Order: sequence, then C-alpha cells, then structure tokens
Amino acid sequence: KPAVKDNHLITTNSIFDNQLLKLETSELNILEMLILNGKQNQHTSIEDLNKVLGLTKKNVNIQKKQRSDLIISLNRKLAFLMQQKEEIILKKRKPIDKRSFDYLGRV
Repeated sequence: KPAVKDNHLITTNSIFDNQLLKLETSELNILEMLILNGKQNQHTSIEDLNKVLGLTKKNVNIQKKQRSDLIISLNRKLAFLMQQKEEIILKKRKPIDKRSFDYLGRV
C-alpha cells in the first residue's frame, strides 16, 4: 500500500522500491476527499473540488481549467504508480444537470 510522507507518495511495490512519486498538496487533498467520499458511496462534486482547491471566487473558466489540469496530472501519476492505463479518477455527468459532473475514484 502506498504511504505518504512530506507530500510524497512512497510505494512499497518492488517495481517502485526506493522511488518517490511527488504529489502536490492540492493533489493529496483531492485524493483524500475522493477516498473518503468513496468509502461513503458518495461522488465528489465540482463545488467540493473548488472549495478544496481555493477556486470558489475565481472565474468559471479558470475553475474548469485548474480542475481539469489537476485531475489530468493526478490521473497520470496514479496510473503510473498503479501500472494501469485506465483513469483512476473518473467524472460522471450529474443526472439532474447533464452539463455538470461529479467525480469518483476507481481505486
């Protein structure tokens, strides 16, 4: 199981022995939120992501761009770590408003 120390994800998989995968604080916060929500069978909303990332008062286009960049970066790092090609963090359209998404972890 991966462990976190000083904002670095430390792996115990033999392929990654003695290697650190650097995660930004914001990535760790999002990952923690996704895991906690997933344990409660809940999706993570855009609003929740914006709060954690400090984007609530920013322009909507800036929010989208920064969320997208963060999710893409985190997906790449997690896919490398877990040796998977599929995305780890998925987005799912909200049933009520098809223009908006919720996020969930596939871990």
